[in-house]
Amino acid sequence: MPEVLSYSVEDFFSCKKIYNLEIRRLAEFLRDDEDSFVKILSDKTNDDIQKQQNI
Repeated sequence: MPEVLSYSVEDFFSCKKIYNLEIRRLAEFLRDDEDSFVKILSDKTNDDIQKQQNI
């Protein structure tokens, strides 16, 4: 039988806080250095496509 995971409300809000901080950090990076962000995103997308073609 699969293990049942239990999370508290505090766990949920801690995760939400981390998520919001990461989204804010990425938005700041996008605003401050759009060209680098586009390159990173493009490279990741190309890597993902390449992996799918190799499956």
